[in-house]
Amino acid sequence: MPGRQQANVGRNDPCSGKLCTNYNNSYGINYYSKLSCIYRYIHIIVYTYYADDLPMKKHLIFSAFLLTLVLFMGLASCTKEGLGGKGEIKGHAYYENKTLKASIFYIKYGADSSPGFDVSMYDASTASDSDGKFHFKGLNEGDYYIYAVSPDEGQTLVGGVHVEIDKDEHKGNVQINLTP
Repeated sequence: MPGRQQANVGRNDPCSGKLCTNYNNSYGINYYSKLSCIYRYIHIIVYTYYADDLPMKKHLIFSAFLLTLVLFMGLASCTKEGLGGKGEIKGHAYYENKTLKASIFYIKYGADSSPGFDVSMYDASTASDSDGKFHFKGLNEGDYYIYAVSPDEGQTLVGGVHVEIDKDEHKGNVQINLTP
């Protein structure tokens, strides 16, 4: 039937976490993101069953309404790693089984591995307290990489660890093993 959309749903489907490279709607829009995946399925359902029955003006108004609704829902539910939540990460750095009292801790939002030794690549930092402990608070759920630097008897010790927190989770005993 004219006006119906065809989708290539399968291995390259964006809803399965992979890019959809073979789908264009009638306006030439490629669908790549999760949010557009939702719009794509609404688009297919609505236009497959109702496109022939809607006058053009109502058709455009209905499309605009659906797109606005989907965008609002997608943006309202989006949270990314970083500040704004109630999650916390606490811990300490150690070397040869002793807690290091003078350390600086750096955090990288949205990272599951080290972004490197350049501390300017990190999003925030904090110094250890008198007991050698660090505390990052107000975090959203997600992946974080904590990197620590500490001077110890004429050498600089470094190390890091990946930490994943769920919504409002408190990780209270993160241990970072430092090496020269």
